[in-house]
Amino acid sequence: MPTSRSVLAAGALALGLALTPAGSATAADGCGTEVWRMTINGIDVRNGGDSGGGELYGDVVFDDQYLWSRSRSDAVWVPNGPLDIASANRWKMWDEKLFPTNGATGKVFVVKADLWDYDYVSGDDRVAVGTRTVDPLQEGEGRHQLDYCYGSSCSEGQTVITYTLELVGGCTSGQCVG
Repeated sequence: MPTSRSVLAAGALALGLALTPAGSATAADGCGTEVWRMTINGIDVRNGGDSGGGELYGDVVFDDQYLWSRSRSDAVWVPNGPLDIASANRWKMWDEKLFPTNGATGKVFVVKADLWDYDYVSGDDRVAVGTRTVDPLQEGEGRHQLDYCYGSSCSEGQTVITYTLELVGGCTSGQCVG
């Protein structure tokens, strides 16, 4: 199964763009296209469902790449604070995509969070559940966040995912940048 980076490379070749060895994309021909990078800076569990944290299970997926995953039967105590991403998954915390600037839709980065706090007595609590899309052409460069908040004043659970968007290449008005 192709990775998102191999799909990106194939798409870049089809549009006449070249990828540099370091992973940054540079536009060569194909005016009206921008290359954006999204980097997940951190996943902050602010309320794990219980006092001070929770027995968490579920997945955090960025552009079809699993950053963190545990089954319900393998729930692990996670204190409130940064969710530890295994060093083997650190490379998955960024991705680059081509975005047409001509108004075409459907180009977005996708973050899926399905984190739950396992409760032995009561029902499990949502800590971060849902699929969020990020369109850099609407949000622009800089640091942003996705806030998953459940219950009154986030009493059931809350997780904040912080990310950065960077324009790393593109071509507008015949001028290539990047």
